[in-house]
Amino acid sequence: MKFTIKEDIIKDIEQYIKNSEFKEFWENNDKEGLFHLCNKIREDTDSPPYTWEKFDEGWQYRNVLDDSLTTAKDEFLNLIFGWW
Repeated sequence: MKFTIKEDIIKDIEQYIKNSEFKEFWENNDKEGLFHLCNKIREDTDSPPYTWEKFDEGWQYRNVLDDSLTTAKDEFLNLIFGWW
């Protein structure tokens, strides 16, 4: 899926996360799966992929494995864009 509508990109990505393997990765504490999903979304938004080190840096600031799925998704979205 390519994301092209700039005004709705956040909404589109939130929907994509909802329909992706995110929940399975989250339930299984699968950091590596989340790393690959993050880079898939970054590549689809024409952003360069993260190295494992850069992803891990963001991981330290964001609570992607929060007990609340809603919060975890929000944290993941922040991680995708480097908002930490």
